[in-house]
Amino acid sequence: MKFVSKEELSKKEHLIPEWHAKGNAALAVMEGHLKHNEWFAGAQYSLADIALYGYTHCAEEGGFDLKNYPAICAWLKRVASTDGYVKMGMPVAS
Repeated sequence: MKFVSKEELSKKEHLIPEWHAKGNAALAVMEGHLKHNEWFAGAQYSLADIALYGYTHCAEEGGFDLKNYPAICAWLKRVASTDGYVKMGMPVAS
């Protein structure tokens, strides 16, 4: 877990299995949708994809194994290949 200090993490470590269970449940819903749809809202890339991408693309940093979700992995690649995509943390040309 890279977004909190080790001290803060140790205080909540007992919650991690529950967080993973809830996160995997959400990923399963996303996977089910993406098995039949390229995008989350309609036939094209939308704000829904942008919003869900923000947390999903870094889920492995939180201990989730995205290899178990092939439709999500394909969707992540589609999002990253859209026009105007900027990787988080990258400077934007002015």
